[in-house]
Amino acid sequence: MAHIALIHALPALVVRPSCAQDVSIIVREARLLDLKIAIKGGGHIPWAGAASIGAGGVLVDMRNVTGVNLGEDEETVSVGSGEKWESVIKILEGKGLATVGARVPRVGVTGFILGGGLSFFAGRYGFSCDAVMAFEVVLADGCIVKSSRTSHPDLFSALKGGSNNFGILTRIVLPAFAQGAMWGGMTIHPQSSMPELITALVDFAKQPNPDQNVNILVTYGFSSMFGNTLSASSLFDTAPDTSNNHSTSLEAFVAIEPKIQSTLRTDTLLSFAEEQGQGTSDNSRVLYFTVSVKADKQILLKIQALVDEAIESVKGTAGLLFSYILQPITTTFLVNSTRGGLNAMGLSPSDDAADDQLMRKVSSRCLEKVENLAKVEGKLVRWNFLNYADESQKVMQSYGAKSVAKLWERNVPGGFKLPKLE
Repeated sequence: MAHIALIHALPALVVRPSCAQDVSIIVREARLLDLKIAIKGGGHIPWAGAASIGAGGVLVDMRNVTGVNLGEDEETVSVGSGEKWESVIKILEGKGLATVGARVPRVGVTGFILGGGLSFFAGRYGFSCDAVMAFEVVLADGCIVKSSRTSHPDLFSALKGGSNNFGILTRIVLPAFAQGAMWGGMTIHPQSSMPELITALVDFAKQPNPDQNVNILVTYGFSSMFGNTLSASSLFDTAPDTSNNHSTSLEAFVAIEPKIQSTLRTDTLLSFAEEQGQGTSDNSRVLYFTVSVKADKQILLKIQALVDEAIESVKGTAGLLFSYILQPITTTFLVNSTRGGLNAMGLSPSDDAADDQLMRKVSSRCLEKVENLAKVEGKLVRWNFLNYADESQKVMQSYGAKSVAKLWERNVPGGFKLPKLE
């Protein structure tokens, strides 16, 4: 999803490589001339400076580094870093296959994987980055390296959740697996249904052996278009039982009434991904903040109250969509994620720039209150998901990964950086 709404600075030069060799030449020349560079994949990170460089710098636009190549055994797929997940989904779906891609088709491949990645199959595979079989990456010295669990394993671990700190990704090899029809969709409820949704979510998250084929999001938010606050769920079963349509793990969500709208059905992965992408726009102004807390009903209800407080202070803003989104990370999820080895993590809208300062102030203050509340309640988890983080958040501080080349940090200033050691 090209979240580039806050980026206005123009680089001195834009280069569009088409392969790893092109990228290698660019990096070597930039190093020789001591030029700062920025790397743009699909534009996953929304804040200014993440994929822009300004005058005097070079923007490396990866859009031409493409290709979705299925292995001869149809058990792997090699994807160019300039691809978006839509093309990957379509090609694999035509073969009755799928992989651990984004749940929104317009999301770019690279930023999603380098940030961690949550797919429809997260319950089975964990973070998408942990399912990666190999990376092709250009390092700070221009060398092209193919990294896997057996070749450059330290780099392989560091790339999984390590953002752009370790090189320019040019190709990713992922597992391909059989996938037929799925069951799922969205249910929209009144604001008053949020406590029931939270209860169902916490109960699911605390199950000792939750259904690994299930994927759940619970959303609570205000839309200026409709002028009210609603609650919702996005429910998916990637291996539905033909006799019951959906997993019994989802029954508590399905039973919640009243439903203002429901799209629950049996359909294709692409159809569900397209539905999840509705309402997103390349030109909307976007802010993400993320916090991790333990699965606890009371803390989530208290956070809901803080979100209500934040909404009240900005609800007069034109084109506003202010959302509180919950996604469970279960113990089983984390166990499945570790099977891929170590990663770097250690665990119509308004286009009015005048609103940016207000939105950032209100969102930051709400996040601060949420974090303080979680600390007091003993429910705070010290992990910030890079894919959903704001530039002000210290995503890398708990990663503990060592930089492959310090020159890389100096000449690639954008994105989330490793903390400086005292």
